[in-house]
Amino acid sequence: GDIVVVRAGVYGGVIINDKGLTITALEGSRPVIEGGIHIRNLEQQHAFDLRGFEIRSIDQGYAASFEYNKGPISVEDCSFGGTDSALVSGGIFAGMNESLTFVRVDSEPIVTEGSSSTRAALLSFESNIHIYEGSYVGPAGVQGFFAPLPGSNGLEAFGGLLFASNAAFRGGRGGSGGSFANNCSAGASGGDGLYLSGGIDAFGAGSTAIGGAGGQGGPGCSNGLAGSTVRTLGAEFTYLPNESRRLQSPLTASAATGITQSYFGEPGEMVLLALSARPMPAVFTEMFFGSIHVDSMSHIQMVGVIPPSGVFTKDLSVGGMNGSGIAGVPIYEQAAFTDMLEDTLVLSSPSVVVLLDASKL
Repeated sequence: GDIVVVRAGVYGGVIINDKGLTITALEGSRPVIEGGIHIRNLEQQHAFDLRGFEIRSIDQGYAASFEYNKGPISVEDCSFGGTDSALVSGGIFAGMNESLTFVRVDSEPIVTEGSSSTRAALLSFESNIHIYEGSYVGPAGVQGFFAPLPGSNGLEAFGGLLFASNAAFRGGRGGSGGSFANNCSAGASGGDGLYLSGGIDAFGAGSTAIGGAGGQGGPGCSNGLAGSTVRTLGAEFTYLPNESRRLQSPLTASAATGITQSYFGEPGEMVLLALSARPMPAVFTEMFFGSIHVDSMSHIQMVGVIPPSGVFTKDLSVGGMNGSGIAGVPIYEQAAFTDMLEDTLVLSSPSVVVLLDASKL
């Protein structure tokens, strides 16, 4: 697909229908999209990548929605928020996605006074979602005398698959009750960190979930109940060992100078790096404590060994990878950390780097 490199600035909302595309901020910039981004009907032969943006809803809609997508989607180093000028605004909606990956994504919608709605930071329906790092915070419920609203959930998912590595989910505080003429109302309950239902297969490695506090009751009435850390209804959440590993790369890089990137792991682990010109639909594998994101035709190379600090930084030579006469190309990456003594292999978070001709930087 095409590549769009965006410099700092404020841009209008985006709607994309079945188009393979890589949209990335230029390294060192943080463009803002006001009006949200909405990706729909991506066919299996197409892929969509988004990196390095602050995205806001300007009305009562979601800051991002991903619907009916068969091709792989990757969102990296982005934040999704709302506006306090609407009753409920922001957050992420995912419906019917075969492969949706979030890497270092933060989502915190807004619910304002007068609203009769709640909204999870991430609401998923029958989607396969792979989350690495980032935070998902449900907003607090609106206070009210007759019916204060409960806090929203951090993540709410029905069906599909969830893998969460080193991510944080927090429910919102319940709305406060009130009192009038010797009558009072109780506080509302807090939101759940994770609310899982519909037979979803859910796995977490090194992730945390916190229920929101219950809202304060009006004078003489009880406080609301705190939300659950993880609430399941016809679903199961499996805790994996804390084996999170991380690969961090720049948004864009010069094909002439290469890519400087860092690997975060356990001291003594050997690091291998897979590079590919195309992504694949993510496949979760419990054996490797993560999901596979690059195709089987990847180029694999030895990177080095993690030092005592736990962080290994190295320049990756990419000369010729963007091809003669090519202005830019996305490179899909994922690292594997292996401990020969323990006979283990752990997959890192994935990354997408756009290699640009030096004249385009």
